Amino acid sequence: MDTTALSHLLWQLDPMGTCCNTNDDMDDEYGGLADAIQRRLQQGQAPRSAVIAEFDDSFWEGCLLSEQRRPLLEHIVDALQAASALAPQKTPTVDRQ
Repeated sequence: MDTTALSHLLWQLDPMGTCCNTNDDMDDEYGGLADAIQRRLQQGQAPRSAVIAEFDDSFWEGCLLSEQRRPLLEHIVDALQAASALAPQKTPTVDRQ
């Protein structure tokens, strides 16, 4: 999942209840978070850990772990994992010198 798709998913779900998804002019509300999550994923961090860490940094510790937000967290993580499973895998190269 690329950053634009992740940003759009976060905007649609609006896990922090900012009501951004009711306003088309706020479609980039979660853009910065999507960028930061993608950086963590590219560094090899697990999706759940990356999402939680960035939301904790941007809002408050444990913000996605409440009973009402946990299903949204699971949806985000599932979408990231599904996209990762569909992405072409890099094959390690072997140096044959």
